[in-house]
Amino acid sequence: MNDYHLKDLSNKVKSVLHAKMRSGQYIAAYAPYGYRKDPRCRHHLIPDAETAPVVEEIYDLYLSGLSCKMIGERLTAQGIPTPSEMKRARGEDLGRRSSAAWSKGTIRKILQNPVYLGHMVQGKEEKISFKEKKTRELPRNQWIVVEHTHEAIIKEEIFGDVKKRMAERRLAR
Repeated sequence: MNDYHLKDLSNKVKSVLHAKMRSGQYIAAYAPYGYRKDPRCRHHLIPDAETAPVVEEIYDLYLSGLSCKMIGERLTAQGIPTPSEMKRARGEDLGRRSSAAWSKGTIRKILQNPVYLGHMVQGKEEKISFKEKKTRELPRNQWIVVEHTHEAIIKEEIFGDVKKRMAERRLAR
């Protein structure tokens, strides 16, 4: 009986979260690098004056011909805090070690994330069972995408150019 109640409760919570996602509300615990949660509405993102210029610089450097690794090295040399360092500095303790060096993976994630276009992309994974913490990735066609939910940091043309350049580099390998 308890299992039935817990499963029912889990389904109700999921239903509410999915409804919020479909309406374009941001439901994650932390805002993506370059954004902050709006103090007036925690489900809305606003550009962060401190980190949004770093996101723009990452896109500019990539389009100028630098690799993700080279961009990471440059940002680290400039002493620009990584996303995990920024979270820790803001008291958003992650419960794990933060890195002082930018990784190429972090740069790649920023370059590929449509959130910087002002689009909300959520529901990329789901829990396998309410009893476990394990999750599985969902196919792209099941993701919840709501366009133009917040102010964009990157223009569509720039994002498209970066996507095209990444594809070209992948084919050149």
